[in-house]
Amino acid sequence: MTESEKFTVRQAAKIFNRHPGTIYRWIDEGFLQHYYRVRDGYLIPRTEIDRILVEINPLKTRNR
Repeated sequence: MTESEKFTVRQAAKIFNRHPGTIYRWIDEGFLQHYYRVRDGYLIPRTEIDRILVEINPLKTRNR
């Protein structure tokens, strides 16, 4: 995966094991800080996915 890789809300939800509505809420609440608004939704960069993964479960990601 490249750093410029971007994910849809549905893809991000699968990565985080959350409902897509949660991802939209994270965007609305500012928890997701970096994303691109596109015609029919959002795209979330790999760097933001990685940042959130560390915040959700810092011990698990540190032990990789």
